[in-house]
Amino acid sequence: MNSKSLNIAKSSNSVENVKNMKNKENKEKKEYIITTVQTRDGLIIYHRKDTSDIKAIKEACANLRDEDDPSLPRKISSSYERVRAAPIFKLGKDEIWMDCGAQIGSFTLRALKNGAKCVISIEPEDTSASLFSKNIIENGFQDKNILERFAIVPDEGISHVTLHKTNSTYRHTLISSVKHTDKVIVPAITLTTLLKKYPDTTCVKLDIEGNEKTVLQSVDWKKTNVSKLVYEYSFDHHPVMDEFYDLIDYMKSHFKTVFYRPSVPKRGEIWNTKITRGANGWLVWCVK
Repeated sequence: MNSKSLNIAKSSNSVENVKNMKNKENKEKKEYIITTVQTRDGLIIYHRKDTSDIKAIKEACANLRDEDDPSLPRKISSSYERVRAAPIFKLGKDEIWMDCGAQIGSFTLRALKNGAKCVISIEPEDTSASLFSKNIIENGFQDKNILERFAIVPDEGISHVTLHKTNSTYRHTLISSVKHTDKVIVPAITLTTLLKKYPDTTCVKLDIEGNEKTVLQSVDWKKTNVSKLVYEYSFDHHPVMDEFYDLIDYMKSHFKTVFYRPSVPKRGEIWNTKITRGANGWLVWCVK
């Protein structure tokens, strides 16, 4: 892991530095208008108006009511599922999911609504975690959810990291960018530690905005009970295609089936964000 790119704050950071960071965050914190959206199968989801929350809900939860224009085609299944073509990948009954990068809970709610036995959700950011808890309570899933307040990192020696934030709530990340307007120090944990703490986890969804490669490669998946995994790869953070394919090769050594849409550039090429116009996240499905 490149500690410089993550702006890592080791455990030796003084309490005063952490306090100053939190004070700065509070001064610059944007006030959001909280509203709700409802799915056709009864989920009620609180979210921040005029932010990317609604995009995350449409992608991860889907099946939304559209009161403004009911004639619009609606997305029935979560973007993290594959329901029309092989390999089929569904959020099924009695599964135990770990939702890494839970945000306000869109994926967690969909998994639980679809019959998951339990979801362990990982979300470090305060305002998202607050809405997440509100959404879990609103939909009556308190007994089927555990919320862990951490950022996920690949190395055991990292105790805290700097989370870079945007006012639009879009793509909070550990990787610094000119697009980010705020930052806050948050506690960190490895995915291996989480999977050891919750060894009955059978399925993992991972969307951690740029750190997926090092985190996924830090886990020996053969030593876990995880049989299904879906992750989003962020090409705007890591445009070198060799890195993408190196991760694919690693996942193939641990999972029987690894699938991604084939219309990506080849090895040796570079992802061109000018052509993709913002569509820089690519889902990969893995099944043992």
